[in-house]
Amino acid sequence: MKIVIVLFFAFCFVPKVCAQDAMIEDGWKNIRPFVTNREQVEKTLGKPQPSTDKIYTVYPTPEGHVAVVYAGDPCAAAPGEKGDFNLAKNTVLSYIVSLATPFPFSELKWKKDRYEQAEDPHHLNVIDYYSRRDGVSITTGIIDGTRVVSGFRFEASPEQRRSFRCNGAPVIKENEFYLSFPRNKVFGN
Repeated sequence: MKIVIVLFFAFCFVPKVCAQDAMIEDGWKNIRPFVTNREQVEKTLGKPQPSTDKIYTVYPTPEGHVAVVYAGDPCAAAPGEKGDFNLAKNTVLSYIVSLATPFPFSELKWKKDRYEQAEDPHHLNVIDYYSRRDGVSITTGIIDGTRVVSGFRFEASPEQRRSFRCNGAPVIKENEFYLSFPRNKVFGN
């Protein structure tokens, strides 16, 4: 009986550390570019690790690492694209999730019909899926014969980027985001 109770608590009350609970298009842990702010991220992920990086703020989590780019002052000179959008300071611009333990691709909750796929020419068995509409890319690979998800990248949709881009800010080609996928040491990067 004790084993049944322990298993019940393990499956019902311990959060999953690998797979997400909502559709991935809603963001990792509901963190959404151009919507979520730093306070909300830190409420969800905890405090970031100390860093001198001028672009990314990195959060170690039980799942791996989340590297977030926050907006700087709106329409002001700043590293990266931090000042290129008319958004409140500390709004999430984009982020990368690198999973410490990949999870089976079959467990991913996603809207498959919105994605294109591309094989990585430099890494055997790595396939990236990307949705321009949602600003999401998913990196998958093979471990022990099973396709697994190793990471995600989230950015605002091209429509959001166009609507919030400041006058005079450089315009990045739409495909540039989708050609740079999240990688981690699992598949050789």
